[in-house]
Amino acid sequence: MKKLLITAVMLSLASGAACAGSQAKGGGVKYKPYAIEGGYFSCLVPSGWSLERDKDRDEDYKIYEIQLLGPKAGKAPTSIQVSFFAAGNSDFKDYQNFIERNSRNALGDPEASAAFLADAEALTLAASAPDGEALRAEAEAVKDLRDLLSLPWDDAKANKLSEALAVRVAAGKP
Repeated sequence: MKKLLITAVMLSLASGAACAGSQAKGGGVKYKPYAIEGGYFSCLVPSGWSLERDKDRDEDYKIYEIQLLGPKAGKAPTSIQVSFFAAGNSDFKDYQNFIERNSRNALGDPEASAAFLADAEALTLAASAPDGEALRAEAEAVKDLRDLLSLPWDDAKANKLSEALAVRVAAGKP
């Protein structure tokens, strides 16, 4: 798990270093080494970047992290967040859970759609939003698709899926 997270951290740093390279404009970027207490990770911080950390929060949640803030690129801020999720952290039960939760699109998650549709308060709030009806229709479509795909397949069920999708398209729903 440690190797996987360190790899993810290094990829983040590599992309951040590319951004930092633009500040040098032909000159070499200088770095200062940083090692977090406990030996969870170390990295090189570009000079001129600030480092922020909340040590109390790290200990409470067992998520050891820093945020590096660099120079703005135009109007956009430049930042890098480096995190190490220790065993027993409050976000992920293990590395597989980390990968699973960070590898899927939450907007197309059938379980999230079903939970949204079962939450009366969320539905009431969504109904008053400008795109509330579209959000509800999308959640229904994702849930319906999950339900259909969980059925054992034969030609009749494949036709039912095709008809359901045709009706939604004709009605202008996702």
